[in-house]
Order: sequence, then C-alpha cells, then structure tokens
Amino acid sequence: MTDTTDGLDPRLQRMLDEQAVRDVVLRYFVGVDRRDVDLISSAYHADAVDARGHQTFHGATAGPDILASNRKVMTSTVHHVTSQFVELDGDDARCETYCLGVHVTGGDKPPKRMYTAGRYHDQLQKRDGEWRFVRRESAMDMMRLSALEDEGRGAR
Repeated sequence: MTDTTDGLDPRLQRMLDEQAVRDVVLRYFVGVDRRDVDLISSAYHADAVDARGHQTFHGATAGPDILASNRKVMTSTVHHVTSQFVELDGDDARCETYCLGVHVTGGDKPPKRMYTAGRYHDQLQKRDGEWRFVRRESAMDMMRLSALEDEGRGAR
C-alpha cells in the first residue's frame, strides 16, 4: 500500500496534493486582498497564463501586473472562497473554485461597494515538489454596485 517514491501511502499523498492545490488558490486570494506582490507571484509558474476575458497576465510578471490592474479599479478587496473541486492526475491538477467578493471601487466618484460572485478554472502543475498555476480562467457570474452611504439602511 506504500507504493510511492517517497514511501507515503498513495491516499495520504493524494490528500497532501489536494491540500497543496487549495493552498495555491488561497495564497493567490490572500495576496490580492493584502496587495502582496510576492504572495500573488508565488502562486504562478513562470510560464503560466491567466486569461481574464479582457486581460491576460503571464506567470513571470503576474504578481505586479495583477496588482497594478487591481489598483486602477479597486481601493480594497475581500475575497471569500466557498466551494472547491480538485481533480488530480499525477503532477497535473484541475481546480474549480467559487468565490464571493466584497470590494470598494477606486475609479468611481464617489466610491461604490461592489459585490461579486464568480468561478476560477485553474490548471496547476507540481514541479520540483511545488504546486503552482499554469493556466487560469475566470468567469464572473454576478456583479452588483451600491452606494457606500446606503450600507446599513434597512437592517434593524
């Protein structure tokens, strides 16, 4: 039952790899919310492609480019990862992640609260023992804007 190269039970190795894939996704979102270039960058292999409809980012410069793009339209972001589905195939993985976001816009005067719901479709590879993105695509399912001064009204 311990037929892996490092002597681990294959079921345990699968659990470790699934958690490592989830950690990559979380590292990305925490990096975006903290505006931490290094944390965002650490989620991508250098040859990765992140296709977002109107924008494409590349692994070697993903961290600074994503952060620069985000700063143009948001003054703050908070992402809530909900459901995740991970499929492993050796050192390749696919992950679908659902995410809710609560943001404050930066380009609007006055700023607005933006609520979003979307999905990320990721392909990851384990290279030299480390999982990272090789391809990302995102789909926005819902976006709602509201005035910041409207918050708290009606909640009694």
